Amino acid sequence: MSFLVGQQGGGWTQVAASITQTAGNACYFNAGYLAAATGTMAAAHIQALGTSTTSSCVVYVYSGVVGGTTSLLATSGVINISANGDCFASISGAITGGALYTLMVQPPSGRISAAINSGSNNFKCNQNLGTTITYNSPPASIPPDDVNAGAEFIVWIDGVITGTGVQRGMGFMMAPGGNPC
Repeated sequence: MSFLVGQQGGGWTQVAASITQTAGNACYFNAGYLAAATGTMAAAHIQALGTSTTSSCVVYVYSGVVGGTTSLLATSGVINISANGDCFASISGAITGGALYTLMVQPPSGRISAAINSGSNNFKCNQNLGTTITYNSPPASIPPDDVNAGAEFIVWIDGVITGTGVQRGMGFMMAPGGNPC
C-alpha cells in the first residue's frame, strides 16, 4: 500500500498525549491535509502511544476543511487501539491528489492516547454530543468545533495509487503437474 493523505509523523518529536479533551470527542487537525496522490483508500491508521481509556476508535474522512465546504467520504472499520503502535482498519473510497482532506478520529467513549508532535498546537476537537458528532454516525459535513486545543497527532490513509494496481495480461497459469489452468 502507498501513502495517500494525512500525517505519518516524519521529523517529529513524538510524545504520548490524550488527543481527546473530553470522553468520546471527535478530533481532527484543523488545517486538514493535502493529498499526496490520487488513489483508492485501503486502510486508516492511527499511532497509539501511551495509555488510552478506550480500546477502539474509528476514522472519518471528509473532503475539505472546517471554515469551507466539507463532505463525508468514508468511515473506517473499528480500529483496535489497545496496544501501542500503528493501529489500523479497512476503509474504502477515493482520494484525489492535491485536494484537501480532514481526517477525524473518534472513540466510542473514553480518551485516546496517541503519538503527537510536541511542537504543534493546531488541532480542533469536537465533543461527542447529539448536537455535534455521534460515534460511528458522522454528519454529512463537519460542524463548528466545540474545543480548540491540543497537538496534531499521527493519523493517515494508505491505499492503491491510481495506475499502480496489478496489471493483468494475456497468458495462462500452470497447475501442479504442468497442466494449464
